[in-house]
Amino acid sequence: MTTLARVARAVILVGVLVLGPAAMGKEDTKDTEEAPTIEMCGIPAFDTVFARVAAIDEKLTTTGKLMGDTKRAIQAALSLDSSLSLHDSLMSLKEEAAGKLTVRMTGGVPKLEATDAVPPDVQEAITAVQRMVRGIGASMTELKGIPEEAKGLVTEAAAFPRRIREEAKSASIKASQIPKALKVVKQNIEITAGLPERGAIAVERTTAVLATVGELAP
Repeated sequence: MTTLARVARAVILVGVLVLGPAAMGKEDTKDTEEAPTIEMCGIPAFDTVFARVAAIDEKLTTTGKLMGDTKRAIQAALSLDSSLSLHDSLMSLKEEAAGKLTVRMTGGVPKLEATDAVPPDVQEAITAVQRMVRGIGASMTELKGIPEEAKGLVTEAAAFPRRIREEAKSASIKASQIPKALKVVKQNIEITAGLPERGAIAVERTTAVLATVGELAP
């Protein structure tokens, strides 16, 4: 077994023991769920924080969608059952490629390629995986920083309701408009509160998926 294979296998073992089967086998179960979105409340001191929350929310949503789209692309290319997880779809690609896959690490990210001519459907699936890995690889540093940053945003946003009258006055917002602004603030706080866990799950999922890609070579 090559050094790369041993490292990849060790990462997967850690994923199974630490991240759990949800991260390894159900990477894309929430990629299509509808969720409330961040709105600006019109108070600059608050909207600066909410703009960052919105950016993080978009990054997490985009990452989940990328993995979900990849799963569906593999399934469409290889005529697989749509109920398969991304992990199982990747394993099906490995089987269909019949030993003609290679993986090499580039900047800590696995790069998947065919070692020989493969059928068009297999190549289509490989291309989908390559696109996903590029997207995840470009985002990993940011994703890993999200859980800790999000905790700070949660703490900061939690103080907004008791500050709203003072900040609304500074922003020249009329007293009659405060209830509407407060409603937006409270909804945004609820979304913000979920970011640390969502960020941690995204890191687990992407780490597990990259480890799985690293195992696709024979």
